[in-house]
Parts: sequence; C-alpha cells; structure tokens
Amino acid sequence: MFKTIFSFLLAFIFLLTFVSPSTQSLGTFKVNSTIALVQGCDNSTYSNISLVYYPNGTTSINSENAMIPSGDFYTLSYTKNQIYGTYQVYGHCDENGVDTLWAYTFTINYSGKDYPTDVIWLYIIAILTEGALIYLCIKGVMNIPRENPKDEYGDILSISKLKYFVYALILGAWFLTAGIFFILSNVAVYYFAESLIYKLFLGLFTVMMRLGIVLVILMGIYVFLKILDDGKVKELIERGLPTNGHK
Repeated sequence: MFKTIFSFLLAFIFLLTFVSPSTQSLGTFKVNSTIALVQGCDNSTYSNISLVYYPNGTTSINSENAMIPSGDFYTLSYTKNQIYGTYQVYGHCDENGVDTLWAYTFTINYSGKDYPTDVIWLYIIAILTEGALIYLCIKGVMNIPRENPKDEYGDILSISKLKYFVYALILGAWFLTAGIFFILSNVAVYYFAESLIYKLFLGLFTVMMRLGIVLVILMGIYVFLKILDDGKVKELIERGLPTNGHK
C-alpha cells in the first residue's frame, strides 16, 4: 500500500516538470485582485473585449466591452477572478484600419506569482526526503519488538523501553505524510492553478493534522498506562515472582 501511494506521488511530482507557461499570456495574478486587461493595437481607434472564459469553460464576459485608451494601449479592469486556473480573453480592434482579432490568456492562483519550473526540484527534494523518512519509520515500526522479552514459559525477563519508540515512529510517519500533502497543495496552487487539486491535498493535510492531535492524545494515554503496568512488572521481577499475564 505504501509503495502504491509513493509511486502515485512520484508520478504527480515528475508531471510538474513538464508544466510550462503559455507564450501568449498576460501573466499570473492573485485571486480576487483587480486585473488590467491590456491590448496594444497600432493605429487603431478602438479595441473591444468580446469574450472571456473561466477556467471551467463557462463564460465570464459575452458581450462587446469597450476598452479605455491609455497611450499606445487599451485597458479594461477585470475583477471576476474568483476561480483558480487559466482564463481566455478574446477581442478585436481596428489595427491599421482593419478589424483584427486578438486573444491571450492569463492565470489566477493563490499567490499571484509565476514560479519558474526549476523551483519544482526543491519540492521534489522535500517530498523525497519526507518519503524516505516515512519509509524508515515504517521499517522501524515493523522491526522493533512491541513487547517485553519473555522466556519459554511466558515470564517477562526485563522491561524494554525501546518498544515505546514504536509509537513515536508511528506519529512521525503520520505527520510526515501530512507534510507531503501540504507540500503538494502548494505545488498545485503555484503550478497547476487548479482549486480542485489544491483543495484535495489541503483537505487531506487538514484532516490528518486534526486526527493527528487525537492520535497523540490517545497514544499518550496508552503509553502512560503501559508505563504504569511496566512499573508493576518490574516490581514482580525484582521480587522473583511470575509475570504471566503481562506484556
């Protein structure tokens, strides 16, 4: 199961290395900000925006909207950008006296920053490092004895404190996995600009962190009770009495 999940995460990450910005893009902007849609048209008397499509394909603007002249360019303020993703803008102007169509895109994400693809390797290194630590935690949980050593009659020979380390490894693997989901949520925002993927990973991170708090409390209570029980067993061992029924 762990190998399957880890393979999926690797496939997701390496897919990011092929993400590249569009060559006809106005840029990347922060969600819910005011964007100046700009278009240059030489020797023109007007420039209109006719269509703007949301990332999900629905229409944001579907009528003629006159842009305002500003020097050698035309501008129009746009505020309907609550959805993450790539927007498509279509318009026309009378460039050099000829009605000419133009089009470009712009991207909306959480930060408004257009991160270079090279930065993804920092995320890859972080995820691979956490993945390796998770693997080591799981190996430790599988190999460290969880009970006190016993003789052939079932009597405990000594108290093993190493078994408590198992619970620390379980918590470590749990929170490291939550950390991977948090990193992936940031990657989704900056590189895919898809709210669905971002919300999925951020939701998994949030759920795991909340459950992690409950897990810490429950494990803390369990370990405390085990320590109390080990104290009783230690007294029996020191007095030379049988310890059957204890772990």
